[in-house]
Amino acid sequence: MKLLRTVGIAVLTLTLGAGILATSGKATADDSNTPKASVGDDSDYKAGRKAIEARDWKGAVDSFSRASRKFNDPDVFNLLAYSQRQSGDLDSAFKNYGMALRLDPSHRGAHEYIGEAYLMKHDLANAEKHLQALDRLCNKTCAEYQDLAKAITMFKTKGQISSSW
Repeated sequence: MKLLRTVGIAVLTLTLGAGILATSGKATADDSNTPKASVGDDSDYKAGRKAIEARDWKGAVDSFSRASRKFNDPDVFNLLAYSQRQSGDLDSAFKNYGMALRLDPSHRGAHEYIGEAYLMKHDLANAEKHLQALDRLCNKTCAEYQDLAKAITMFKTKGQISSSW
């Protein structure tokens, strides 16, 4: 009887210990108790958005570059590329639009903006590929599709790009 009680206590102890280990291991594995940093709350991201509003492209590039080192986020890379494109650095813009699209192949803003960047390089074929991607994503109903379609039409009729890009 004493042996049975000792075995029962040992089994109970092992069961409780395993439950505690499993619970603590789970909490550590998925970090469910650790607050996640939000891109939208980041000071560099916020500064980049303000710089875009002020059309301060260098400030926006600097801010989004810092944010891109902290966050592997398609919105950050898209806005970094947009700022680079606006400042005339198309090579860097293409690199970062590509990163945004690798992180999120359905990122409509990145498709629109890279299409406009291709128009700046007079590469209508690649701009149209991104228009087709937007068509697949939103069936011609989203603002990104409509904006890129309008830019392509303007490019085709006037042979140039808009100065507002």
